[in-house]
Amino acid sequence: MVNSKVVLIVDEDKINRNVLAKILQDEYTIILAGTGKEALKILKTNFKRIAAIIIDLEMNTMDGYKLLKDIHETSDYSKIPIIASNNLGSEEQEEQTLMLGAHDFIVKPYNAQIIKHRLANTIELMDAVKVVNQVIKDDLTPLHNKQYFMTETREVFLERSDEEFDIICLDIDQFKMVNDSYGMATGDKILYKLGELIGETFGEDSVCARFTADKFFITLPHQTASYSGMIEMLTNSVNKYVSNIGVKIKIKICCGVYHIHDKAIAIAAMCDRAELATENIKGKYGQVVAFYEDEIRQQMHNNLAITNMMEFALKNNEFQVFYQPKYELTSECVAGAEALVRWMNYELGFMSPGSFIPLFERNGFITQLDMFVWESVCKDMREWLDRGNRPFAVSMNVSRADIFNPNLTKILVDLSDKYKLDRKYLHLEITESAYTDNPEQIIKVVTQLRAKGFPIEMDDFGSGYSSLNMLAEIPIDVLKLDMGFVRNELEKPSGKGILGFVISLAKWLNLAVVAEGVETDEQIRILSAMECNYVQGFYYAEPLTKDDFFKLMGEGKVKEMYLTSSSVTSIERDQVLITKAIGERKGTMLVVDDIEISRKIIIDMFQQDYDIAEAVDGHQAWEYIQSHSNEISVIMMDLLMPIMDGYQLLKMIRQNESTKDIPVVVTSLGDESSEERALAIGADDFVSKPYNVTVLKHRVRNVLINAKALKIERDHLESKEALEIELALNKDALTGLYTRKVIESRVNDFYATNPEGNAIFLMLDLDNFKEVNDTYGHIKGDETLKHVADVLKASFRSEDTICRMGGDEFCVFMPKSMEISALETKLNSLCENLCFKVESITITCSIGACISPSYAQDYQTLYNNADMALLSSKRYGKNQFQIYNGQSVLPSFVFYRNVDWLLDEFADAVFVTALETHDVLYMNKNACELLNVEKRKCMGRKCYEVFHNEKEPCWHCPKEAELSSEKFIETPLVLNGQSYITRSKIISWSGVPARVQYITHELPGFVKPIVESDDNTRPEE
Repeated sequence: MVNSKVVLIVDEDKINRNVLAKILQDEYTIILAGTGKEALKILKTNFKRIAAIIIDLEMNTMDGYKLLKDIHETSDYSKIPIIASNNLGSEEQEEQTLMLGAHDFIVKPYNAQIIKHRLANTIELMDAVKVVNQVIKDDLTPLHNKQYFMTETREVFLERSDEEFDIICLDIDQFKMVNDSYGMATGDKILYKLGELIGETFGEDSVCARFTADKFFITLPHQTASYSGMIEMLTNSVNKYVSNIGVKIKIKICCGVYHIHDKAIAIAAMCDRAELATENIKGKYGQVVAFYEDEIRQQMHNNLAITNMMEFALKNNEFQVFYQPKYELTSECVAGAEALVRWMNYELGFMSPGSFIPLFERNGFITQLDMFVWESVCKDMREWLDRGNRPFAVSMNVSRADIFNPNLTKILVDLSDKYKLDRKYLHLEITESAYTDNPEQIIKVVTQLRAKGFPIEMDDFGSGYSSLNMLAEIPIDVLKLDMGFVRNELEKPSGKGILGFVISLAKWLNLAVVAEGVETDEQIRILSAMECNYVQGFYYAEPLTKDDFFKLMGEGKVKEMYLTSSSVTSIERDQVLITKAIGERKGTMLVVDDIEISRKIIIDMFQQDYDIAEAVDGHQAWEYIQSHSNEISVIMMDLLMPIMDGYQLLKMIRQNESTKDIPVVVTSLGDESSEERALAIGADDFVSKPYNVTVLKHRVRNVLINAKALKIERDHLESKEALEIELALNKDALTGLYTRKVIESRVNDFYATNPEGNAIFLMLDLDNFKEVNDTYGHIKGDETLKHVADVLKASFRSEDTICRMGGDEFCVFMPKSMEISALETKLNSLCENLCFKVESITITCSIGACISPSYAQDYQTLYNNADMALLSSKRYGKNQFQIYNGQSVLPSFVFYRNVDWLLDEFADAVFVTALETHDVLYMNKNACELLNVEKRKCMGRKCYEVFHNEKEPCWHCPKEAELSSEKFIETPLVLNGQSYITRSKIISWSGVPARVQYITHELPGFVKPIVESDDNTRPEE
């Protein structure tokens, strides 16, 4: 019989061990240990299997008290229940044992029934505790889950009705960047640590929980003091941990506070208000705490309206690029311009950038807008040059989100090549705050861009986020002084000295200086005296349209902007050079030095045994190391190099998991401090220039021998460690679906036994779900997610695995084979079943699918390809699906859901209106002409308002009960004194029940159009 529970018995007396084992062996699997050390060794590899431990207190080599203390203080073992035993039991002895962490105490000689009873009770008690924890605990962090938070908070309010309380929401700003850059496993570690810190920070007098992803909620007594200090301490602690695990992104925690005045309000509504306060400050630098006010809800609604308009605005050219000229101060000539985006909304008119740029930075749309601006600028510059004019410099903004786009450099290089532009005229502006947020990531990206010839400008310097030391560390070419900094410093008595010092320091560092926001003669006079190079502001010119700016350039004096920094060049650097080994090859040696003679000396020394790869700077070397890390035997590097020096390169090598063990020998002219610094950050040895051949060869030999010995030791340790994969059988508390850990485990198990197995992996994402939460609160959002889960359960087999990944994302793993046509039918049906109304909001679902083994044979590839297909499906609108086939292909059914272009060609006027709400869903060009209206002003309005300017549905229109999907109903219609015939029928329009109406003159011989709706039904001829 296989027993499910394992019991470890620890006793030096063999007879006692065997007696106890015999008593328990029919009900438990028994493991025996003769000493405390042997017990600890067994626990090290088996602690997850052991249900209980029985320890004899009187042992010689390690007594039971010491063993009990060691187990209790080890986190992995501390939750295993322990029963202590002894020959002579006393109250004092039992009390001491229980204080050390034992759960029960038994006395020898053993009574079989008593031992079985107490052991069973102890194990059952611990199992019950585990079940309770699963019900109330979050499945990732040490905090409570959402359901327990709601219940416990209500209990606290009832018990302490006279006290005032706050509910606060903590949210990590741009946490998606961490997951995208370092993976979800690293993101989970950070969330777990943050959960620990939240529990420690807010203490026992609070209720703490993680709701979803990176969103945490705390209920605590009302604080009269500021929360800022508490949040700052929490942020510093988590960033220390983030840095220690090698993540280069700084975490910013936003805190929204709702001070509860009415405890009768639903807890979910209180949480919504705290969350609204949090959302209001995300992306706002320098502000980490916000309190809920009614104005915040209005602002969020305004933001939602802007968000709903932004895609349409970009497609319909509502965004325009303006150019604000920059002037050289000494000559007052135009020296270039900054490209600025302006939004001319068809309904609202001119919209201030301050009303939409911060929002776009938070919701990610800024990346699309930036790319629109970049392409517009390149196109305009090409037009200017084609007229026979001289080039001029234009600075373009690069947002924080762009910095984390791995294709940023390629995008900008491709644009410059497409329009045949010299990159030295395309300046890239990055804000000062972006540098301080993620300096290492910025340095990496800026270094790549400068190596391709793009000058870099630090924008908004002086806005309060950086130190002067940063100017010497960041590779930039132009310093742009923030307009607020310039004005404030010029107005203060002591400010002129500070401003002058900053300008002098920048010039000493060979940086050109641009002062923004200049408006008065006095400002011009003072900046000229300080030898500021360039100015920009309303004193000379406001932002101009392209045509007005071209006119200014054509009529005025123009002078090319001069950069004093030396490292910007439009000449591409050479590739890494490889010199093959003369003798028997032992490996590859990478030599990193910008001095050619130094590289030549090393080549002559080591070419007999090694292929030699040459790099002239740290950036070029790092690109080579990343793609050849498995081939490199040793790296020889200089410390002093352009673009990226040896210190930076060495630090990156040691912090990267795939390169950290490559031996590195530093060769430099440096002094003792240089040697100490190099060794401190991970160099294996240091050799001073000029080289001593014997010493250099000896040092390299020793480094390689030591590296080989360390590798053997590491491999040995890894082979001894037992890798236990524990399948987490947890289910999502809200929906009852599996968690992502389960689906990952099941997929991996499937491929372990079926490497070429047929399977299908689906990624599903709800459309408009956030609007439900924002409009109706989290209670309605939770109901929506439960309904989606029910639909999914009803749509798949018992052997399929359905999982809630988090938030409004789901996935399904189907271990089966399906023809493409059958899969398309399945997905189309799923889209229809997941199209439903939540009050006034229509919820739909976007789906990405990946087929195995054609395009994936492991979990991660399945996930990535299905996710790519999901993103592709979203490009074609909501309620779409896409099947991954190695490239982005438009699904066949999209054609049928986008028939606007076809209907626009009909001679009749065509309307499509929602059957229940009478909202106008579509109208063709002839319909617009018939009513003399603009299409965009009618969409979403009631059809009876559009037709007759009425407030109620038309009396003469066929009622819903009179209509069918089988045939048309004809009714007369009079518009503007003209007689028409209306033919109506029910169809499905993008999953919405609708009526289609064709309006034609009452004349014989008309042709009835044919429309194919997305449920593949055709109106009758």
